[in-house]
Amino acid sequence: MRKNIFWTGGFDSTFRLLQLVEDVYVSDIHLYYISLDIDNVDGSDIGRRSIQNEISTMNSILNVIDKTKIKQFTIIGSSENLLYYSFQFQYSFMNYINRDKIEYSDINKVYFFDLFTIGIVLRPITQWGAITQILDDFDIKAEICLEKEGGIWSRIKKFVKDGQIQFEKMRGLKAFLRYEIPLFDVSRDTMIQISKKNKWDSVLEITWSCWYPINGTQCGKCFTCKRRPKL
Repeated sequence: MRKNIFWTGGFDSTFRLLQLVEDVYVSDIHLYYISLDIDNVDGSDIGRRSIQNEISTMNSILNVIDKTKIKQFTIIGSSENLLYYSFQFQYSFMNYINRDKIEYSDINKVYFFDLFTIGIVLRPITQWGAITQILDDFDIKAEICLEKEGGIWSRIKKFVKDGQIQFEKMRGLKAFLRYEIPLFDVSRDTMIQISKKNKWDSVLEITWSCWYPINGTQCGKCFTCKRRPKL
């Protein structure tokens, strides 16, 4: 069985990657990463500033995990950055797609404006819009690591029943049709327990959480730093 997953080198997506690596029913893992400013609204200064840190972290993690099942790692970004990444990642499964910006389809603009108007997303165009557009462009479904009690989780949980998003409840929810959300009902405390049982702590300790690093280190003050689990 093939699994596609968006991976950032963060705690949640790395935890899920480790699960897939050890899942006997999974034979092929395809990783995806968007190395652009994915909150790329003209004139906006909102967005993560940690891309280089995430790239370095993912490379470090790949150096220490079993890569047998990883068949492809696709990075979407500008040609200049992709050239730099190609020198960092020395693996045959690397795949680079040149884009300078995510172009949103008209229908996805409508979906995310709907989600914005009722507060599910905080801006009309966000990282979720970029991921949705990439999935549409590639015509695939992929795992997105929205964990229990996270920001998006708290805003869409009322539309979820038995682990499934009730798309018919609102037009904008169709933006998530290609999402698979395996960690939706998994708390951070549960992840920590599973990690300790499987001896994954050494890998999860090197994951990256911060959006706004200071001198190459995690700031400890931003939203993602404050929510980082302590192993």
